[in-house]
Amino acid sequence: MADEVYDWDYYADALLAVIRLHADWSEANAAKYDFSILDGGIDRAVIITPGETEDIQKQGGGARVRGYEFVTDFLERIAGKSDVDAWTGFVAAREGLIRHLESYPTLNEACGVLDVTISTSGRPLGIPAGSGDDESFIELFQELTIVAAVRYVVTGGEYGS
Repeated sequence: MADEVYDWDYYADALLAVIRLHADWSEANAAKYDFSILDGGIDRAVIITPGETEDIQKQGGGARVRGYEFVTDFLERIAGKSDVDAWTGFVAAREGLIRHLESYPTLNEACGVLDVTISTSGRPLGIPAGSGDDESFIELFQELTIVAAVRYVVTGGEYGS
């Protein structure tokens, strides 16, 4: 049980550490806030940015469950790949990341994390190579929404200090 409320960055760092436990992810292609990693010529990236944070359940004795949302952009460079190879590689990498995260439901026992849920936003989007008549895509993009349910205890007031 968490005795204090940690901030979004604490749980984002825990999420990022779990992502980097997977052999396909490292500091070079998994980051928090930092879209500049895309400039390094990497083929695949995960970038975590803040979502909503809200109390989602009240429990007895001053305990609460708060949901910390992480908007997680998943990108894969597909330039030069056939449509089939691009799509197959993207889906396999995305599903591999989701399975990996599901195997760490408490973000490796980060303080107070009860569970992590993962959802995807619709269909992946293609990012065009440039303007004009060029209709080829250089990257596929999909947003994953990851919510960590965290239990904490309210102190002060009628719950003590």
